[in-house]
Amino acid sequence: MDFKFNKLTAYLAILAIWACIYLPALGTLHIDFNEGRRIMPAVEMLDSGNWKVPSLAGEEYFKKPPMINWLIAGSFIVFGDKSEFAARFPSAIAMLAFVSLLVLMPSGFLDLRARFAAAVIFLTCIGCIDSGRQAEIDSVYACVTGMAIITWLNIWSEKRKSSFGLWFFPSLIIGFGLLLKGPVILLFYYMTVFSVLVSERKTKEAMSIFHFIGIVVMLGIFFSWFLSLPKAVRSGNDSKVAGTWVSEIMMRFRGEELNLGKWPVRVLGAFLNFLPWLIFTPLLFSKRIISGISDKDILLFKGCRIALVACLVLVNLMPGTKARYSLPVYGLASMMTAWVLVSVSLPKSEKIWRNLIVVLSGILTIACILTMFMIFAGGMNFIHGDLGKGLNSALIEMRSTYPTMVFCILSTLLAAAIFIYLLKKGVSGTSGLIAASGVLVAILGISAAVFAFPVMAKFQKGHDILAEEINAVTNGKTLFAYKTECEPFFFYIRPSIKFIIDPGQLDGKAGCLIFRTALQKELEESGRIPTGNLRELYRFKHRRAEYVLIELDGG
Repeated sequence: MDFKFNKLTAYLAILAIWACIYLPALGTLHIDFNEGRRIMPAVEMLDSGNWKVPSLAGEEYFKKPPMINWLIAGSFIVFGDKSEFAARFPSAIAMLAFVSLLVLMPSGFLDLRARFAAAVIFLTCIGCIDSGRQAEIDSVYACVTGMAIITWLNIWSEKRKSSFGLWFFPSLIIGFGLLLKGPVILLFYYMTVFSVLVSERKTKEAMSIFHFIGIVVMLGIFFSWFLSLPKAVRSGNDSKVAGTWVSEIMMRFRGEELNLGKWPVRVLGAFLNFLPWLIFTPLLFSKRIISGISDKDILLFKGCRIALVACLVLVNLMPGTKARYSLPVYGLASMMTAWVLVSVSLPKSEKIWRNLIVVLSGILTIACILTMFMIFAGGMNFIHGDLGKGLNSALIEMRSTYPTMVFCILSTLLAAAIFIYLLKKGVSGTSGLIAASGVLVAILGISAAVFAFPVMAKFQKGHDILAEEINAVTNGKTLFAYKTECEPFFFYIRPSIKFIIDPGQLDGKAGCLIFRTALQKELEESGRIPTGNLRELYRFKHRRAEYVLIELDGG
């Protein structure tokens, strides 16, 4: 049986799959070090009121433009709380924005089945799930890149396309993207655009006046922020913005980032992150398969294929590349994979695919039932030691929380339902199997949220506990942090910390000061703290550093 949707039901199905994968337990796990680099500048923006110049641990931070910080800060305002959920919500909502555009925007080359399949593929690949549930740039950046590309392709493929719309609407999206991660987005966008234009022998379209208007629009959006920065920051030979970006790019070819031993592993990761759909990408290069694409669209397909390969090669040629740098091509890869999958019949592969879904849904059902049993039985008493205590504590906590129990039962029933349905009736056709795969991953998402994440949280480092201990000893006093790294526990300290990088910023200040013990001599020599007789309130080790918290007299 092949699934057929109208636009409304297709979108509602996508909305449900997205909600099940990206929202449950989004705030359960503590933030990690890299997330702190996106979150803490947003916190400092809210505390200082300075939304133009991002800062991290007291220093101006220009490694990335401020859009991700604006989004996170805006999310804090909307939710009324500086929480993990609010910090990660922009990444999750970006995933929804891309698949919404993919499904709802009319296309001259992708029918509704293909657009629905592309949305499912994008939502369910490993790299997107991992990135879309973190307070990071990568998922938002990948979605914005995908939105610009798919908008241009959809308008280009229309019979009566608008030259103004062709260049103007993608440029609005690109302008937003420039404020996320700088000019690299132009590589992915223009590689696709020019590959299609060359493939279809219509390169003159790039000389359209509307294209130049689009360039003005995208640059105008970026420079509206850049020109608002202090002159010393943005201009001259010592421009902090340009200098930092050039330094960031050069780091990919030298220094700490240049680790040739890790290079092949990172390149492999760029491909493996597209699993499970990576196994279908060879179809993009099969002459028999692509022969099923209509004559009017074959040049468009070949142009997109060239762009996909070229972007992957260029990004991964950098010795300092990382797997996540390839994430912006996943939107195009999802679209093309779906395009070929819904255009062909693969009887043998479909049978294996269907049986695999039946087996996985059966395993998931059994796992959910066993976990439910252990919750009601009071834990995993057969496991001893700290591991057993942590697991038992998490399972008992689940049993005592009514909403969690409801979700536990729901995930178990859903897993059983899909298993029984597939076993009795089955699903045929690639589009139906893609839909079934999406539902299975959605159920897995709910199951992980209610069963796995609470257990994982028990074994995380207690950033919140450490912050509570610091809050207790400071007792509401102003807390200064001197030359600290962006450690995750700072996020949980209330009221927010005032980061400083110069001992002179402590002149006459009362409150408390936290610093690494390695910097104690430097502070004592500055005369801003007592020598040898510190009023120490708290001392602790975090990662490889030792920290000390002292009281300032404000004298």
